[in-house]
Amino acid sequence: MATFPRLGKLLSQILPRCVQMAAEIAAPLSHVKKLTMVSAGPSEVGVSKITTEVLQVVERLPKMVEGITGVDIAKVVSVYITI
Repeated sequence: MATFPRLGKLLSQILPRCVQMAAEIAAPLSHVKKLTMVSAGPSEVGVSKITTEVLQVVERLPKMVEGITGVDIAKVVSVYITI
């Protein structure tokens, strides 16, 4: 039981940073006045394509954090959850 407060504290430190990084990744899009998208095939286009690409970058955040800090967020969190 003592691990849950520690997990909460850990997550309260990690998650805001992930949100901040996601916001910074998406920030340049707020300055775009016009966007032309070209599609070569049956893939998504328009807003859904942009959203998908931003989410794919955000999805890679844990690996980016690990590359920068050496901390594997998923591993750290899983240790707290399995205890």
